[in-house]
Amino acid sequence: MRLQQYYKMWSQLYESNIEKNIDEVLDLNTKVKRISHMEWYFWVKNDLYVVKIGKRGKSHYELSFIHKDIESKEETSNLTNKHTPFSVMDGVAVVMKELIEERRPQTIEFSVFGEDKKIKMFKKIMNLILKKYKDIFGDYKVKEGIAKLPLDYGLPKELLQVTGIKFLMKRDN
Repeated sequence: MRLQQYYKMWSQLYESNIEKNIDEVLDLNTKVKRISHMEWYFWVKNDLYVVKIGKRGKSHYELSFIHKDIESKEETSNLTNKHTPFSVMDGVAVVMKELIEERRPQTIEFSVFGEDKKIKMFKKIMNLILKKYKDIFGDYKVKEGIAKLPLDYGLPKELLQVTGIKFLMKRDN
């Protein structure tokens, strides 16, 4: 049942006019809370999302996003609540805004993994966030590339590599 609802929600999103609908939700008003300088969280209805920030160099940070199932205590690399994917992305953008305002990093990178439709949707959402909030993200040039999921375990032959999209945001000055 849950899988059918998830499929229906994503199907509607792909068919809808994303640029018209997304603007209503992406207002950078999600209430995020800090656990530490390297971990933030926020709620979208009854779903908990955690954004972790890793330091890769002097002014180079890598973000990772997870959904925490509060009932089973499991974590999944799934940014999208079954009903409110744009609200989730608004929360992630607020954390990125806080990181930029506090540390003015030279480089921010993050990757998203999933099926092609989900990756394309995330790409559209990111492009709209960057366009809408030039005052916050305007100093950064964004490059997109292919991300390969690093796994400590050998993959079956059927799964050659788990790939996704990598965003690399670099500040000019």
